[in-house]
Amino acid sequence: MKKSDKMIGAIIRTTLAGIATVAVASYSVGVVHSSWQHYFTKHADEEDRIAAGPISQVKVVESKKTKSRGGKK
Repeated sequence: MKKSDKMIGAIIRTTLAGIATVAVASYSVGVVHSSWQHYFTKHADEEDRIAAGPISQVKVVESKKTKSRGGKK
C-alpha cells in the first residue's frame, strides 16, 4: 500500500468525522430548541408569552379577508 493511499484514507476519515460531528451538533441544537419552545408555551404565563422583547407569539387582533381576484379554482 502506498503512502498516498494511506493519506487519502486519512483525509476521507477526517472529512466523515467532521461531517458526523456537525450533524450531531445540529441535531442536538434542534432538540434543545424544540424542547425549550414546547416547555415555554406549555408552562409560561400568558403575560410572558406576549411580553415585549424577542417575539415569541403573535396574536391576530383583526382579520381582514379579501376576495380572491380570480385564480385557479
